[in-house]
Amino acid sequence: MVKFDHWLGYLVNGLGMTSALAISAVTVLIALDIAVRYLKLGAMPWAVEIVEYIIYAATFVGAPWVLRKHGHVRMDAMLTKLNSHTRRFVDAVVSLIGIFVSAILMVYGYIAAHNAWQEHLFAYKSLTYPEWLLLLPIPVCGFVLCLQFLSRLFLCSDKEAVTTTGL
Repeated sequence: MVKFDHWLGYLVNGLGMTSALAISAVTVLIALDIAVRYLKLGAMPWAVEIVEYIIYAATFVGAPWVLRKHGHVRMDAMLTKLNSHTRRFVDAVVSLIGIFVSAILMVYGYIAAHNAWQEHLFAYKSLTYPEWLLLLPIPVCGFVLCLQFLSRLFLCSDKEAVTTTGL
């Protein structure tokens, strides 16, 4: 399980880096769009749409990294008052709930993406995209979230559960 967690760490860190680069691209794209309009060099009507999709995808792609870094919301004040056995139990219950919710997200995301692919659905706005491509981050990152919650369930130590409180 330790080796699995090690390789999962590489995957999750890669997803975190991808999310960070995507958010950086949003910054550049917004600045470029403003500059183009301000200098009256034309228009980039597709820029807002691209930014919307990037923010959506970066959120899903970055979620496993945030989970791995314990950057999600926790009740640390409450957890520090619990004894180690109870704290481990609470962490295990939270991980099981996370697996359940992530699995639902993965399954329904897969169904939606698969249906969009089978029915050749497209999103028509400024640009035209296959809808399954826009839905793909949901099942993929739902799956990685399941793996990360499983890893937490089996490898989370008492010390890590209390002292790691954020990014």
